[in-house]
Amino acid sequence: MATATGLTYLFRYVGQVVGVASSASLLQAVLNTELHKRFTGPGSDKVSSLFLLPSILGLISLFLLQIIDKIRHVSTAIPSLPPVEQSAARQSYLVALRSVFMLNLAVAVLCFLTSLPLKEYKLPGSFEEEEQQRAEREREGRGEGMEEQ
Repeated sequence: MATATGLTYLFRYVGQVVGVASSASLLQAVLNTELHKRFTGPGSDKVSSLFLLPSILGLISLFLLQIIDKIRHVSTAIPSLPPVEQSAARQSYLVALRSVFMLNLAVAVLCFLTSLPLKEYKLPGSFEEEEQQRAEREREGRGEGMEEQ
């Protein structure tokens, strides 16, 4: 029984670690892609008013990359951004979190479907009940052995 309990905890903790790691990885990957699309991709001149200065485009790109990095690592930085950039950052988080929820939904459905064919065994409710069932099995085993002789 101790081995089964230990294995149960092992699989539970491994599942938690893998689940959190894969969710965080997907969140960061999608968030990075979305932020780059919204801040430096086509139509990004609507997001940042800094694009009005075409002569310093290199500095602007560096500045936007710093903003993206700051948003990815510190989500509490979003309120300090200008309103248009706040909206773009929030939309990026929305898309990233939606993809994480979809991944977790797919994993949950897969786990549910794979658990359907498992057979359920009734477990005894108490130690006394377990001892009683064991004694009955022993009596049945002795009774069958006596009849054969």
